[in-house]
Amino acid sequence: MSTARTDIGRVRSVNPAKREARVAPRPGFSSALNGRSEVEFEVVGGKRITFAVETVEEQDRYVKLTLAEGTSTDDVASLRGAKVFADAQPPAPDDPFAMDAAEFEGFVVTDLAGKTVGTVAGGFNTPAHGVIEIARNGASSLLAPFVPEVIVDIDLVARRIVVRNAEDHMVENDTGGTMA
Repeated sequence: MSTARTDIGRVRSVNPAKREARVAPRPGFSSALNGRSEVEFEVVGGKRITFAVETVEEQDRYVKLTLAEGTSTDDVASLRGAKVFADAQPPAPDDPFAMDAAEFEGFVVTDLAGKTVGTVAGGFNTPAHGVIEIARNGASSLLAPFVPEVIVDIDLVARRIVVRNAEDHMVENDTGGTMA
């Protein structure tokens, strides 16, 4: 049985000669790689590969991974742009409202009574706050500000968002499609 995994960042640069991959972690996830002896990557085409890790070094904005001896230069080169995964419960971000609203795509949105409002179809950030688009079955989608006045709870592991007074804070998106 495989363990559920959480997307914790992306490989931004590689140095195949030194077996190094520099990972840009998502906000709040920089320490999720500490102490790991293996790291899972999703490369082009959705293929998942696990590599043994020799060292993990936290840097200013990145985490530098040195992969274990014997890892080929071609394997390291293939990691450029790859998603990085860890166990399902890495440290929660200090402030989920500081995350990119697009990262909540696929989350189920419910109201305070537990009734499903829809599913997050996409999101974007403005200088003031994030905005999520909620796709509803058989109806036009809704645009919701991603702020504490509207968002009551965010469960990153269950991929669920609870909203307050949806109709008071959201507008219908009548563009005929999603924001993609």
